[in-house]
Amino acid sequence: MRYGLWLALFACACAGAAPDCADEGELAVTFLANEGFLLRAAGNGVLIDAFVVERHAGYGALSGEMAAALRTASPPFDTVRVALASHVHRDHFQPGPAREFLSASPATRLASAPQVLEALRDAHVENAALAERLEDVLPAPGRSTRFEVPGAKVEVLRLSHGREARVDNLGHVIDIGSWRIVHVGDAEPYADTYAPYALAERDIDVSLIPYWYFQSDDGLHIVARHLRAPHMIAAHIPPDEVEAVRDALAGTLPEVVVPVAPGQSWCLNRRTGHDRVTGLPGA
Repeated sequence: MRYGLWLALFACACAGAAPDCADEGELAVTFLANEGFLLRAAGNGVLIDAFVVERHAGYGALSGEMAAALRTASPPFDTVRVALASHVHRDHFQPGPAREFLSASPATRLASAPQVLEALRDAHVENAALAERLEDVLPAPGRSTRFEVPGAKVEVLRLSHGREARVDNLGHVIDIGSWRIVHVGDAEPYADTYAPYALAERDIDVSLIPYWYFQSDDGLHIVARHLRAPHMIAAHIPPDEVEAVRDALAGTLPEVVVPVAPGQSWCLNRRTGHDRVTGLPGA
């Protein structure tokens, strides 16, 4: 099995752009901020934990041209048909930019737990047409919920936030194009939380994993048993710790990619085995 995404680095022609992947069958992965990502394949897009434009609790935020494009559903966000949020914390979801994006993208649904949907409603979402596109997808513990949108299938998992048990945290298994991606939000690395979902049997292509999983025995156990994938990207890294995390993983788990700035994009190509960094713009 082949690992790694660091084969080449190209500067974007336009700061803030996230280039499309040219080859058919490729997956474009764009890091936004904290645990936010844009996933694109076969002409369709999925957002997860994307609406973070103000820094919170020391974590990063999307700004500049990329943030403006997100708010207005402009390229590269114009093909998104579902936006997902793992949980209500402001380093994962901020109602203001979510409301702006949904208003600008009338074909997009927002699917999340009731806590997220209530935060959006509390931010004065009064448009009935917009409200109809908010979907409660909170499953019972140990169970999952599935739904489809044009170009993508999503399975929603219930993964514990640990000490903040009152916060409903969702994991997601996302099928887009021929690719399968898993995102776990702020799930604690508890074996009994992951066991019902048998992720190791699901042929995951890309795992988006909180960086602290790579810093503890419990976390490494979950990675090895449930989240191991050909492409693993560390997330939720405070901006002032990126260099230290990158250096630590380079010595122990060099196959794990550490995003270095918002807007960094990768094109993954299973057919050719070629992975490339397509852009590293400023924020």
